[in-house]
Amino acid sequence: MKRLFFSLFTLLFVTSMGYAQCDEPIEVTIGSGVIMNVGETLTTPVTTGPVSEDCGEDGVFAFEAEIAYDNAILSVARGDVDFDGGLVDGWFTEINADNAGMLVVNGFSTQPLVGEGLLFNITWTAVGEGTTALDMSFTYNEGDPTSIAIDGSVQVGEVGGCDEPIDVAISGGTISEPGQTFMSEVTTAYVSEDCGEDGVFAFEAEIAYDADILSVTRDDVDFDDGLVDGWFTEINADNAGMLVVNGFSTQPLVGEGLLFTINWTGESGGTTALDLTFTYNEGDPEANAIDGEITVIGGDTPPSADFEADVLSGNAPLQVAFTDLSVPGSNPITSWEWDFDNDGTIDSEMQNPTYTYDVSGVYTVSLTVSDGTLEDTETKVDYITVTDGGGGCDEPIEVTAGSGIIPEGETTVTVPLTTGYVSEECGEDGVFAFEAEIAYDAAVISITADDISFDGGLVDGWFTEINAADPGMLVVNGFNTQPLVGEGTLFNMTWTAVGAGTSTLDLTFQYNEGDPTSIAIDGSIEVQGGGGGCDEPIEVTAGSGIIPEGETTVTVPLTTGYVSEECGEDGVFAFEAEIAYDAAVISITADDISFDGGLVDGWFTEINAADPGM
Repeated sequence: MKRLFFSLFTLLFVTSMGYAQCDEPIEVTIGSGVIMNVGETLTTPVTTGPVSEDCGEDGVFAFEAEIAYDNAILSVARGDVDFDGGLVDGWFTEINADNAGMLVVNGFSTQPLVGEGLLFNITWTAVGEGTTALDMSFTYNEGDPTSIAIDGSVQVGEVGGCDEPIDVAISGGTISEPGQTFMSEVTTAYVSEDCGEDGVFAFEAEIAYDADILSVTRDDVDFDDGLVDGWFTEINADNAGMLVVNGFSTQPLVGEGLLFTINWTGESGGTTALDLTFTYNEGDPEANAIDGEITVIGGDTPPSADFEADVLSGNAPLQVAFTDLSVPGSNPITSWEWDFDNDGTIDSEMQNPTYTYDVSGVYTVSLTVSDGTLEDTETKVDYITVTDGGGGCDEPIEVTAGSGIIPEGETTVTVPLTTGYVSEECGEDGVFAFEAEIAYDAAVISITADDISFDGGLVDGWFTEINAADPGMLVVNGFNTQPLVGEGTLFNMTWTAVGAGTSTLDLTFQYNEGDPTSIAIDGSIEVQGGGGGCDEPIEVTAGSGIIPEGETTVTVPLTTGYVSEECGEDGVFAFEAEIAYDAAVISITADDISFDGGLVDGWFTEINAADPGM
């Protein structure tokens, strides 16, 4: 990707808050319901848990939902999918309802998705009696961030039996500041008379939460207008951090929807899960508890712990210098507690300590920082690897095929094949041979034996054999009387463009005859242009950045995907970018925009930074 550089953003004040991160996996849920008669309809929502600006590499710009259903019971058409009022209202969307039994909904946008709640609604029409699962597969972007799809179901007619497990969910949201409140709803999917041995006559809900962030009392739990309104109930809110709600009745529970509400009060800034444990009767029927989350904005926020080490592996004795990267919350950090070997003992209270590992092993390291009231801990599992001074072989050894781009107008690119560290102890008596097989797309790139160079590599001077006679497959063998020791480039490959597209360099690799073991990591070659046409929509991305405490500015780029001569009626001759930002956090002037070295360097440009926030 070529880059159009914009020099952006002068600091007013930046505070890092723990809840700005991405809480993965993100729960995406499709609703359930009952249609009493054939020919009638039911609308089920597809909702998402919180999606932040930090989700994905640069944000969430796309989604795909696939919903499998029984077409003998339900039907759906393109016009039955409605985005009005949802988080993706206004996105580019594509709906495929042509294949009975499968509904596919895609969406993408140039602005990232931020928020939680409704994505879209689906209106189903009953065509036959019975119960069908709404079996959903869901991805954001191409799987980054990760998501969990929670299925629904639809019952048509008076159908016997109990559809287990029954989903019971607690809703989450945001409280604007400490002292304000948010009302969660605890809701249930359909409970029939056939659920349980003789019906559902009792429930218990346990909700764990962070008592530093939220508080709740008995009086904050309300059953009015819910399915269990009028039941005998018992509420225990005496133990901070745990709310327990019990209910029982002489009449069975039948229906779906609201069970009860909980009115939470914000105590301090931060984010807490609402960790729900739920049972009907004593576990019959089975229930599936779906957690929620509440964020309280403002108030005192805790510090965010983080650190790095100057070396991560080596022979004993290994001296490691640790650097504190923690970010203060509302108040300065006043203490640091390091545990270098995960034994529960504080090894250092310095901010940036040095520690020597005398014994080989793999060590987990923890840092707890505090401002005197609030604290946070960062634990890096298996962070430091200390080997015996006698050597050994670190298997499997990673061998990587490099990646590259051949821009339009150019013909070749050179990429390396590199290896992780190979020691004298690898293999039975050392490493004396290798074989690399690289499968590629011969319609995109080509290579000959003369395009392989060992000059300056680890196997320079070895006996080698190259077979590039079969288009689509390159085979390189090497052997020697002296063992291979070291890490870095084995050889370089110069690829020639044949046609536009992207080819994977699908690598199969082994040292000796498999001893030591190795892991082959594929590469790719992209050939730009030449194929004609314009690959739309073209992604244009505003970069992200951090302004650490003590610094005032950060520069981020505005970049574009590939723009060809065939884009637009006669090409691309103009652009307009509008960037909305929080003027209470950052500022920018016209002088802060730089086109130097970018694709539009030399263009006529106009910048308007007069309105704070735009």
